[in-house]
Amino acid sequence: MLGWSAAAGFAVWCLLSAAVHARWTTLGLEWGVQLNITGIFMLGLLVTTPLALLLSAPAGSAGSAAWRAAAWLQPPAAAAAFGSFFVAPGAIAAALVVPWAAMSVCAAATGLGRFLEHRFRQPEELAIDAGLAMLPVGAAWLAASRAGVEPMGFREPFVLLTAVHFHFAGLAATVIVGLAGRRLRAWNSKILPLYLVLAAGVVLGVPLLAAGIASHTKFEVVAALILAFSLGGFCLFALFAVVPRLDGWPARILLGLALLAAVWSMHYAGHYAAGVARGVIPPKYSLPKMASVHGLLNALGFSLCGLLGWLAAERAERKNRKSGKTT
Repeated sequence: MLGWSAAAGFAVWCLLSAAVHARWTTLGLEWGVQLNITGIFMLGLLVTTPLALLLSAPAGSAGSAAWRAAAWLQPPAAAAAFGSFFVAPGAIAAALVVPWAAMSVCAAATGLGRFLEHRFRQPEELAIDAGLAMLPVGAAWLAASRAGVEPMGFREPFVLLTAVHFHFAGLAATVIVGLAGRRLRAWNSKILPLYLVLAAGVVLGVPLLAAGIASHTKFEVVAALILAFSLGGFCLFALFAVVPRLDGWPARILLGLALLAAVWSMHYAGHYAAGVARGVIPPKYSLPKMASVHGLLNALGFSLCGLLGWLAAERAERKNRKSGKTT
């Protein structure tokens, strides 16, 4: 179901993107930053979140009931949340996000169940557990955005940007990172400890950046650099340590493209953070540029290609296992 939901969601997203760029609709928004951020978020809503949930299925019984509930809720919840963008912010728009919030709670319960199953015996799996646990935070900020409220004094587009942050960096990225660690453990790789350091930086960097932004202090810059260097470092690491050993050329190509896109994207994030620290942000790293370049690289390049790459790798691995081949 989740695979079909993602495929249908991608078709809807492509049609909506074509309609927006043809100026047939602007979703009631001014053409510019807010519209770009909304379009990026809808990709997470319709496509990358169901793919991440599909790849996060528990191996054991713990958390499996919550995962099945999340899988059944995701398609109608995504449709309702998608519809919330076609009405003005307020009570009705916020009510349409409630099913998505319920789905995200089921996803977080899945993460808890997964953790109780493996505890700390497989620390790489903690990345996936943490990503699932952070999804309700993204849903809460989505509800705030659609309600038209300003939590902690934040205004749009920063309210929706926070929802974007937890759906992409919080869920999609941590699933991609966690699956890389799963492969390294299966291969009995001697460089697993280096991976764990980079993965910890990514997982901790997501909430740290959110806390830094909320604090309105220079800690935001520190957290942004932690996340940028950790994710960028992981991508360079995985390009050489993981991608060449994957089963099937589709998986290697898709994941390779995803990792290269993230390196480029983290370059933008690092320069933006450095600009904030200096108090002068160059025009090429301004918020509009970040939304259109950094955002699209993360959403289409890293998240979508990365998740599809891992789906292709799992399919190739199952096929090789049935035919008796080994990597």
